Amino acid sequence: MPDGPPALPSYLPSDLRAFVECRADRVELAGGNAAWIPVPPVLKKTVGLFLKPKARIEPDGEPGVARVGVRWALVSMSFRASVEDGRLVLDPGATQGGMLDDVAKGMGDWADQLNGWLAANGYRLGAPDIAPNRIALRKEPLT
Repeated sequence: MPDGPPALPSYLPSDLRAFVECRADRVELAGGNAAWIPVPPVLKKTVGLFLKPKARIEPDGEPGVARVGVRWALVSMSFRASVEDGRLVLDPGATQGGMLDDVAKGMGDWADQLNGWLAANGYRLGAPDIAPNRIALRKEPLT
């Protein structure tokens, strides 16, 4: 069993903190200034030290799947976000090379920690609700 939820930055919005800490069953995330995106470890001592990311969220053509673009100044990437068998999956697609691979790994590791924490607390993610520049996540009890 995990010791606690995945690492959460102090600036994380309170509604997302409550969701991750299993004190709320639903959270809505918006595009634009995205304080809800934790800074991957590789960026913590560079652009992530003083810049919060911006995000763009778009439906990806199939229900429950979003294309999310994230940008920290000159560092940007896009990934496919979905919930598969109750687990958050962040897929950056083909390898990007160098720092972007490290960013993708940091994001994937955080999602894995979240999935493990939710399962240890008797939850899994339900299908997300996705619209342009918005994604809503909800938890459901494990059965």
